[in-house]
Amino acid sequence: MQAEIIAGYYELENEAAQAVIRRAELRIQAREPDAALEIMVGLEDGIQSGSMEEALLLHARGTARRLQEQYSLAVELLEKAVRLAEKNHDLIAASGSLYQLASAYSLQGQYETAAEHMRQALAYDRQMENSPGIASALEALARISLKQNRNEEATIYVQRAFAVYQEMGNSEGLQRISELAAEQGLQLNTNLAESVWEQMIR
Repeated sequence: MQAEIIAGYYELENEAAQAVIRRAELRIQAREPDAALEIMVGLEDGIQSGSMEEALLLHARGTARRLQEQYSLAVELLEKAVRLAEKNHDLIAASGSLYQLASAYSLQGQYETAAEHMRQALAYDRQMENSPGIASALEALARISLKQNRNEEATIYVQRAFAVYQEMGNSEGLQRISELAAEQGLQLNTNLAESVWEQMIR
């Protein structure tokens, strides 16, 4: 899924901080949150308050805490990450943190709050024409809808996610969505091709 590795997409002023956050994000991607957090110990001392470096550090720490199932702390860190990214006018980074925030709420069974944050992530991705983010958010919304027993809503999200993954040529995404639809008995029209642009304006 998206939104775990973010720092690698930025040219940050503090190259040392960037390198550390990248290393931590690789450990997060490997599902090693303890190692990720250890790498980031004391990193805030060399980072300017209110900067994108701080936003990315908060995102990485929040994601690691989510993996540790420390959800309250994860939510606190990720909410700060979202606010800082928005303040720095970086909607893609804000979307990534919103995605993780929604995941933390979903894992606690707070599906309505999770969906609210995921819809905001989707809105930012649409605004930035970020196709991978759009697809991931739609897929996540499908899964949240299923947890709420909203199968009709889930079917719509599944169909839209499939269309975006198809246009991107993302075979892994297509496989996940197809398997999800089959497992849940959702109808998936694989011949219905909606463009990414259509996804952005709906």
